[in-house]
Amino acid sequence: MLRRITTVGLVASLSLLTSCRTSTRGYFEDRLNDTLDWIPCSVAAGPGFYVGARATSFLGTGVGYAETNRAGLHRRSSWPEDPFELVNARTWSEKEKGLVILWTRDGDPKPGAGNLLIPPVVDEKNNFGFRAFIDPGSLLDAEVEAHIIYLGIRIGASPIQIIDWLLGWTTLDFLGDDLNDRFEGRPAKPESEKRDADRQRDADKPENAAKRGG
Repeated sequence: MLRRITTVGLVASLSLLTSCRTSTRGYFEDRLNDTLDWIPCSVAAGPGFYVGARATSFLGTGVGYAETNRAGLHRRSSWPEDPFELVNARTWSEKEKGLVILWTRDGDPKPGAGNLLIPPVVDEKNNFGFRAFIDPGSLLDAEVEAHIIYLGIRIGASPIQIIDWLLGWTTLDFLGDDLNDRFEGRPAKPESEKRDADRQRDADKPENAAKRGG
């Protein structure tokens, strides 16, 4: 009986792996990334003072202002078009400000975070704006954060990502965040590298080359 159960388990596992659109290595890399999504934590350096906490995207608070460079596990977007948004271990720049329930930040996840019932976000001119946004993967997240003078830390937990992790073993990806499955063969590059590449392409255009020559 035990042998039969073991055989059925092995056959089922092999069937799952062979049904993947990615390689076996890519499959297990996606499972590792799904595991890291449970604990979106990061450290920060930069001027400011900010303390905050939230329990789901509907109930949170923050006080202060900080403009920082962060490193750690960035929340990954759901069903993005850019593969770089599916890299969780990275560095990024971020601005956040809070007036109790009017709190906002422009990163982690993209396009930012804030109370959904009162959803202020930082616009391109660094002003408070109002825009409804929902990131399904972080909808039920809980986190605490403190940034004192120049150093800060953010510690979070993501229940929905645990569900995504469990389903991921069956190759179901309801958040669309499996990097290798969706973008295998396409490199994930930091935004700074992409901007440099775009500038170089613009510089190589004939009309721009002619202006430099003139």
